[in-house]
Amino acid sequence: VYRQYGVETSWPRLAMSFVRPSVYAELFSALRRGFRGGKPSAQLAKMPADFLIGPDGRIQFAYYGQSIGDHMSNGEIEQSLGK
Repeated sequence: VYRQYGVETSWPRLAMSFVRPSVYAELFSALRRGFRGGKPSAQLAKMPADFLIGPDGRIQFAYYGQSIGDHMSNGEIEQSLGK
């Protein structure tokens, strides 16, 4: 499925994700709330991709993240929905 939708694996971009200070704040916040990481796998380096699917089942908008925490913003979602 990842290949079908062009979702990439990138170990260098995963490593660069940890340059952002906010990553550590998010990590520690998750740990405090009891979230524990599982066994690392090759899927760990999958870059995020967000898709908005229309009523007809087709992709209306695709967003491919450049780092581990790079997702479509609320503004981009609203804009693509015409709001």
